[in-house]
Amino acid sequence: MQNVEIEQRFDKGKGGCTARSYVYPLLSYRKEGESVAERKLTPKQQRFVDEYLVDLNATQAAIRAGYSKKTAKEQAARLLTKANVQAELQKRRKKIEKKLEISQKSVINELIAIVRANGADYAKVVGTKETGAHVEFVPTDTLSPEKLCAIASIKENAQGMEVKTHDKLRAMELLGKFMGWFEQKDSESTGPSLADTVVSAYQKRKERSDDNE
Repeated sequence: MQNVEIEQRFDKGKGGCTARSYVYPLLSYRKEGESVAERKLTPKQQRFVDEYLVDLNATQAAIRAGYSKKTAKEQAARLLTKANVQAELQKRRKKIEKKLEISQKSVINELIAIVRANGADYAKVVGTKETGAHVEFVPTDTLSPEKLCAIASIKENAQGMEVKTHDKLRAMELLGKFMGWFEQKDSESTGPSLADTVVSAYQKRKERSDDNE
């Protein structure tokens, strides 16, 4: 029996609304013995997977894949629930991990290193106000691998040396999303999310620290 899709509409006519059912043959269907996850992706679905892996923005990926801008958000959410799309994403991620020789664990460890990093890891104040205090940088060859991976850049300019670490707030956000800490159900309070609360608290603490310098 051919697979079909049934759509029910309410057509307006002179005598009022009449319910009619429209039957369409499905363009693609599962072969006998084939699981949903094994079902081949359509060209547009394959393009969505390609685009999604670029920046993990499902809505924009749907738009770039050719779906309507008006329904891109809904289409993206629907696509990400499809077993065959998820199977393809997992397969592609495994290939990327193997090629880059990285794993989920190594990514999480680097995010944790960025979150834990602070200025005192890379520089220290030597001397006193009376004797003349100055800043000395910690030699990079004495830093642990965890501290080194948190460094974004090292520059030397007219004012001296500058050590810049990766964005701690961004690392906290990514780590929190992975752990599911910031998820908030629609039925819950519409007040500030945990993510907003954490970021706000961190920014206030940083402002107080800057004022004391």
